[in-house]
Amino acid sequence: MLRFDVMRVMKLRGIQKPWVFLMENGFTRSASNNFFSGNVLELKIWQIEKLCLLLNCTPSDLFDWEPSEHASVGENHAMRALIREKSAPTIAEIVKDLPIEKMEEIGEMLKQIKEKE
Repeated sequence: MLRFDVMRVMKLRGIQKPWVFLMENGFTRSASNNFFSGNVLELKIWQIEKLCLLLNCTPSDLFDWEPSEHASVGENHAMRALIREKSAPTIAEIVKDLPIEKMEEIGEMLKQIKEKE
C-alpha cells in the first residue's frame, strides 16, 4: 500500500510542532488533519510541491510503500525504493548521549557534506 508520510520527513527535519508548521506555511486545518491522520484521499500537485520546497525534499521522500500480499513486483522494481524503516531515528536522537568532542566532529562532518552540495 502506498502511503503519504509527511510526518517522517518533518521528524527527520526536527520540526517539533508539525501542525503549527503547516498552518504557518499556508496549509488549511483540514489539509493538516488529513496529512497527519493517514486519511489522505487526495493530494494536489501544488501541495506536494510546497511541502518539498519547505522541507527541502523530493516527492518520493513524502511517500512510503509496503507491498501487499497480492503485489507481485520483482526485487528490482522501482517501488521498492519507497520501502522505509518504520522508525528512522532523528539526528537529535542519535547524538543526544554523545560526548561534546564527538558532537564537534559530527558538526565538522556535516559541514563538509553540506559544502559538497
